[in-house]
Amino acid sequence: MLDIVRFQGALRELYQQASPSFADIAIQYGYYDQSHLIQHFKRYYGMSPGQICW
Repeated sequence: MLDIVRFQGALRELYQQASPSFADIAIQYGYYDQSHLIQHFKRYYGMSPGQICW
């Protein structure tokens, strides 16, 4: 449950920034690194960040 809430916060942050930095947001939201955030992104969003048009 906490992973989902943390992911939602990170996702909200990604959408609010003009050119999001996955590494910075990963650190800000307590992920180990950028790849950990991307792994959760695929799990909860259903697509990789590269498949999303920012």
